Amino acid sequence: MYVSSSSSLLCWASKPLFSYIVLCICTFIQNFSVNGSNNAVISTIERVFYLNSVQSGLFLALYDLATVFSAPLVGYLGSLYSSPIFFSLNMIIVSIGNILIASSNFINRNNKLNFNLDFTQNFLTFNNVLFQCYNDSLLNRENITDSICLKDEYSSSTSINAKFLLYSGNFINGIGSVALLTIGIIYIERIFPREKAAYCQGIYFAVGTVGGALGIVVTGRFLLVYTTLAPKQRLPSWLTPSHPLWIGCWWLPYFIYGSLCFLIGLFVSGLPNYEIPVSQIFILGFVPFITKYFEYQHQLDTSTATLITGAIALLSVIIGCPIGAYFMNKFSWTPIQCARVCTIILIISSFLFLSLIFSCPELKFQYTSCSSMNTPCCQHIYHPVCNINEPQKMYLSPCHFGCINQTIITSNNTMLYSLCNCAEDTILSETVCRFRRIPCMTMFILTMIGATFLVFFTAFIQVPMLQVLLYSVSLPYQNMALAIRQTIVRVLGQTTGPLLFGYVFDQSCLVWLTDCYDRQTCKVYDNRRMSLSMALSGFSIRLISGIACSIVYFNWKFKHSNQNDISSNNLHMTSNEEHEITRF
Repeated sequence: MYVSSSSSLLCWASKPLFSYIVLCICTFIQNFSVNGSNNAVISTIERVFYLNSVQSGLFLALYDLATVFSAPLVGYLGSLYSSPIFFSLNMIIVSIGNILIASSNFINRNNKLNFNLDFTQNFLTFNNVLFQCYNDSLLNRENITDSICLKDEYSSSTSINAKFLLYSGNFINGIGSVALLTIGIIYIERIFPREKAAYCQGIYFAVGTVGGALGIVVTGRFLLVYTTLAPKQRLPSWLTPSHPLWIGCWWLPYFIYGSLCFLIGLFVSGLPNYEIPVSQIFILGFVPFITKYFEYQHQLDTSTATLITGAIALLSVIIGCPIGAYFMNKFSWTPIQCARVCTIILIISSFLFLSLIFSCPELKFQYTSCSSMNTPCCQHIYHPVCNINEPQKMYLSPCHFGCINQTIITSNNTMLYSLCNCAEDTILSETVCRFRRIPCMTMFILTMIGATFLVFFTAFIQVPMLQVLLYSVSLPYQNMALAIRQTIVRVLGQTTGPLLFGYVFDQSCLVWLTDCYDRQTCKVYDNRRMSLSMALSGFSIRLISGIACSIVYFNWKFKHSNQNDISSNNLHMTSNEEHEITRF
């Protein structure tokens, strides 16, 4: 009986449906661990590693850049060797990349606030926020020297190594992700009849996208825990997830997801190989920065911003993909009709980006002639504090106000800053500051609606786009065609997307925080300029995608006026998905 049960199990495991389910689990876990995590922690790693938006965009772009070099090779080798071996290597390499990213947290040692509650007077920390400069004449800015950097005991090489490990980990993730996006599609084509393969591949893409959306949500929950894993009772009362100085536990999910990918990789190598034949849809440059947009534009904490972004993506994809497949089946769309529908939706939905044009006021800080004089000494410090008698007056840091004394009241963990050269009788504290969440509710709702419809329409055209692709090249050439398409997509779309949106964000920065090694990260943005630039950039790129798709449609229609002439043997076209350049 035991032998019979084992035989039944092995028989079921050898069926195509089982292989398909395992492959869907792989793409779900991969997108959950890589795309979900990267999109959720982007603003956190900017604070940890002192990255500007272009540098954080480069972190995202390296993932796609890696596929430029590996996709053609994997596509070629995939037609020669067993596909499950590539799936196994895919997951194991991704696990290595995730663990490298997490390890960078322990090499970088400048990202934590150190709290010592044993002293009530002259409370000093490594990240000292007090005014501690010496100068020949305070009126001569050129002679002002910041003593924080003079006492800095850490070498810049440590930070460089940590950043290199961070970037390398995501580059390795990109190398490992190729097989599921190229060979995986053809593997599904081989195990199902052609009439069913399109729908199964559409579901496969949707499962991956749902994994990425859920990854954003789950990873965002880790950001509610402080990076040192210290319990909340050991942290100052003012240091909460909504405070600008909060750094969530961004590295822990990479360790967990990396371990899971490794275990899945060992298992998937046992899948059968099928030799005889029987889009990503996220705007990868847009998704992580819409999270950052919510965070700064509407003053949300990182965890809440990632939860909203993940929820928008998840619900839109769950609804959009099935509806797109239903319409295609209901009205029996031919490939040329699919191309026409995609053109219309891309052009119309480009106007949804204009919903980002509305903005809310950014955080307002007090500037005086005295604080301006102190600024050269305080360019390494961002530590918002407020006047305890006038809480609406917020300053960039005690240093900017010239405070040289720091006191802590142990009964409620309240810090007070006094003896300030800008006003000696003024006392500042973090506790009295109030960071309002969602100050412009109407603008927030409009942005939510626009982003939801934008992702929905992108999900809607996923299956029609896939249908166009399936009838573009004959089956023997699909491995290489998909690899070439991946290369074009990554170079022209997903690699440049994060860099473009990162540049847009950097151009709207008002307050740069510079450390002792001249690394810069932005702390306050000009929300009006940010929203306008992001809206126009997204609108332009989406419109170009629609125009490119329309060129394909009219070229196809001109050469094949009779739609019945369209077949897999006489069409040679590479189609694009979101933010892809399409060529006939």
